[in-house]
Amino acid sequence: SGAARSQDGVTVQLMAVADGHGSSAFWLSDVGSRLACSLALEIATVGIATRSLGQPLDNRSLEDLTHWLSLELPAKLLQHWQAAVSADWQQRPEAEGQENTQVTQPYGTTLGLVLLAPRWWAHTGIGDWDLVLLEPSQDRLVSQESTAIGCGEATASLCLKDAARHFR
Repeated sequence: SGAARSQDGVTVQLMAVADGHGSSAFWLSDVGSRLACSLALEIATVGIATRSLGQPLDNRSLEDLTHWLSLELPAKLLQHWQAAVSADWQQRPEAEGQENTQVTQPYGTTLGLVLLAPRWWAHTGIGDWDLVLLEPSQDRLVSQESTAIGCGEATASLCLKDAARHFR
Protein backbone atom coordinates (compact mmCIF):
# COMPACT_ATOMS: atom_id res chain seq x y z
CA SER A 1 0.00 0.00 0.00
CA GLY A 2 1.00 3.62 -0.36
CA ALA A 3 -0.25 7.08 -1.23
CA ALA A 4 -0.14 9.28 -4.31
CA ARG A 5 -0.98 12.90 -4.96
CA SER A 6 -2.89 14.03 -8.04
CA GLN A 7 -1.90 16.94 -10.22
CA ASP A 8 -4.40 19.14 -8.35
CA GLY A 9 -3.34 17.98 -4.87
CA VAL A 10 -5.84 15.21 -4.05
CA THR A 11 -4.30 12.50 -1.86
CA VAL A 12 -5.17 9.00 -3.05
CA GLN A 13 -4.43 5.96 -0.89
CA LEU A 14 -3.40 2.90 -2.92
CA MET A 15 -3.72 -0.76 -2.04
CA ALA A 16 -2.59 -3.65 -4.25
CA VAL A 17 -3.22 -7.32 -3.50
CA ALA A 18 -1.98 -10.21 -5.61
CA ASP A 19 -2.52 -13.90 -5.07
CA GLY A 20 -0.26 -16.31 -6.92
CA HIS A 21 -1.72 -19.55 -8.23
CA GLY A 22 -1.39 -22.71 -6.18
CA SER A 23 -0.54 -25.51 -8.61
CA SER A 24 2.94 -26.72 -9.54
CA ALA A 25 2.66 -25.10 -13.00
CA PHE A 26 2.89 -21.73 -11.24
CA TRP A 27 5.91 -22.46 -9.07
CA LEU A 28 7.17 -18.85 -9.20
CA SER A 29 3.82 -17.20 -8.50
CA ASP A 30 5.11 -15.78 -5.20
CA VAL A 31 7.61 -13.77 -7.25
CA GLY A 32 4.98 -12.89 -9.86
CA SER A 33 2.55 -11.62 -7.23
CA ARG A 34 5.22 -9.55 -5.48
CA LEU A 35 6.24 -7.97 -8.80
CA ALA A 36 2.58 -7.31 -9.69
CA CYS A 37 1.92 -5.43 -6.45
CA SER A 38 5.03 -3.27 -6.57
CA LEU A 39 4.54 -2.42 -10.26
CA ALA A 40 0.83 -1.66 -9.80
CA LEU A 41 1.60 0.78 -6.99
CA GLU A 42 4.42 2.40 -8.96
CA ILE A 43 2.42 2.78 -12.17
CA ALA A 44 -0.67 4.00 -10.30
CA THR A 45 1.37 6.61 -8.41
CA VAL A 46 2.75 8.02 -11.67
CA GLY A 47 -0.67 7.89 -13.37
CA ILE A 48 -2.41 9.69 -10.53
CA ALA A 49 0.24 12.43 -10.52
CA THR A 50 -0.64 13.30 -14.12
CA ARG A 51 -4.41 13.63 -13.50
CA SER A 52 -6.74 16.22 -12.03
CA LEU A 53 -8.92 14.41 -9.53
CA GLY A 54 -10.52 17.40 -7.80
CA GLN A 55 -13.37 17.17 -5.38
CA PRO A 56 -16.01 16.36 -6.38
CA LEU A 57 -14.85 14.28 -9.32
CA ASP A 58 -16.44 15.88 -12.42
CA ASN A 59 -17.66 13.91 -15.47
CA ARG A 60 -14.54 14.62 -17.54
CA SER A 61 -12.22 13.50 -14.73
CA LEU A 62 -14.39 10.44 -14.08
CA GLU A 63 -14.26 9.42 -17.76
CA ASP A 64 -10.47 9.89 -17.81
CA LEU A 65 -10.06 7.86 -14.61
CA THR A 66 -12.29 5.06 -15.91
CA HIS A 67 -10.43 4.90 -19.23
CA TRP A 68 -7.07 4.87 -17.45
CA LEU A 69 -8.08 2.12 -14.99
CA SER A 70 -9.72 -0.09 -17.59
CA LEU A 71 -7.35 0.28 -20.56
CA GLU A 72 -4.17 2.30 -20.07
CA LEU A 73 -3.05 1.07 -16.65
CA PRO A 74 -3.65 -2.65 -17.43
CA ALA A 75 -1.69 -2.43 -20.71
CA LYS A 76 1.21 -0.61 -19.07
CA LEU A 77 1.20 -2.90 -16.05
CA LEU A 78 1.18 -6.01 -18.21
CA GLN A 79 4.09 -4.70 -20.30
CA HIS A 80 6.18 -3.89 -17.21
CA TRP A 81 5.22 -7.11 -15.42
CA GLN A 82 6.23 -9.23 -18.42
CA ALA A 83 9.59 -7.43 -18.62
CA ALA A 84 10.19 -7.88 -14.88
CA VAL A 85 9.27 -11.56 -15.05
CA SER A 86 11.58 -12.04 -18.03
CA ALA A 87 14.44 -10.32 -16.18
CA ASP A 88 13.85 -12.52 -13.12
CA TRP A 89 13.77 -15.65 -15.29
CA GLN A 90 17.11 -14.74 -16.92
CA GLN A 91 18.73 -14.69 -13.47
CA ARG A 92 17.65 -18.26 -12.69
CA PRO A 93 19.75 -21.37 -13.31
CA GLU A 94 16.74 -23.02 -15.00
CA ALA A 95 16.91 -20.42 -17.79
CA GLU A 96 20.39 -21.37 -18.93
CA GLY A 97 20.31 -22.80 -22.45
CA GLN A 98 16.55 -22.27 -22.84
CA GLU A 99 14.78 -19.93 -25.22
CA ASN A 100 13.15 -16.92 -23.58
CA THR A 101 9.71 -17.55 -25.09
CA GLN A 102 6.68 -17.85 -22.80
CA VAL A 103 8.24 -17.59 -19.33
CA THR A 104 5.29 -15.84 -17.70
CA GLN A 105 3.22 -18.93 -16.80
CA PRO A 106 5.25 -20.01 -13.74
CA TYR A 107 4.77 -16.46 -12.38
CA GLY A 108 0.96 -16.46 -12.76
CA THR A 109 -1.00 -14.28 -10.36
CA THR A 110 -4.20 -12.36 -9.87
CA LEU A 111 -4.12 -8.68 -8.95
CA GLY A 112 -6.46 -6.19 -7.31
CA LEU A 113 -5.79 -2.45 -7.10
CA VAL A 114 -7.92 -0.07 -5.01
CA LEU A 115 -7.71 3.73 -5.02
CA LEU A 116 -9.24 5.64 -2.08
CA ALA A 117 -9.68 9.41 -2.25
CA PRO A 118 -11.48 11.52 0.37
CA ARG A 119 -14.78 11.52 -1.59
CA TRP A 120 -14.53 8.65 -4.05
CA TRP A 121 -12.93 5.26 -4.57
CA ALA A 122 -12.11 3.18 -7.62
CA HIS A 123 -10.72 -0.25 -8.40
CA THR A 124 -9.37 -2.43 -11.15
CA GLY A 125 -7.95 -5.91 -11.27
CA ILE A 126 -7.67 -9.28 -12.90
CA GLY A 127 -8.71 -12.64 -11.54
CA ASP A 128 -10.89 -13.90 -8.75
CA TRP A 129 -10.28 -11.31 -6.06
CA ASP A 130 -13.29 -9.76 -4.39
CA LEU A 131 -13.84 -6.45 -2.68
CA VAL A 132 -16.44 -5.91 0.05
CA LEU A 133 -17.97 -2.44 0.24
CA LEU A 134 -19.07 -1.69 3.81
CA GLU A 135 -22.05 0.65 3.82
CA PRO A 136 -24.29 1.72 6.72
CA SER A 137 -27.40 0.30 5.04
CA GLN A 138 -25.97 -2.92 3.64
CA ASP A 139 -22.56 -4.40 2.89
CA ARG A 140 -22.10 -5.60 -0.66
CA LEU A 141 -19.62 -7.69 -2.58
CA VAL A 142 -17.93 -6.07 -5.55
CA SER A 143 -16.72 -8.97 -7.66
CA GLN A 144 -13.86 -8.50 -10.07
CA GLU A 145 -14.17 -11.51 -12.32
CA SER A 146 -17.20 -11.41 -14.57
CA THR A 147 -15.95 -13.57 -17.45
CA ALA A 148 -15.50 -17.30 -17.18
CA ILE A 149 -11.97 -18.58 -17.72
CA GLY A 150 -12.11 -22.30 -18.27
CA CYS A 151 -14.13 -23.98 -15.53
CA GLY A 152 -13.90 -24.87 -11.87
CA GLU A 153 -11.07 -23.06 -10.12
CA ALA A 154 -9.69 -21.47 -13.31
CA THR A 155 -9.25 -17.71 -13.14
CA ALA A 156 -7.84 -14.90 -15.23
CA SER A 157 -4.17 -14.24 -14.61
CA LEU A 158 -1.43 -11.81 -15.55
CA CYS A 159 0.32 -14.73 -17.26
CA LEU A 160 -2.37 -14.97 -19.99
CA LYS A 161 -1.46 -13.61 -23.42
CA ASP A 162 -4.63 -11.49 -23.45
CA ALA A 163 -4.47 -10.53 -19.75
CA ALA A 164 -5.10 -6.81 -20.32
CA ARG A 165 -8.60 -7.47 -21.66
CA HIS A 166 -9.57 -9.33 -18.46
CA PHE A 167 -9.13 -6.32 -16.17
CA ARG A 168 -12.38 -5.06 -14.61
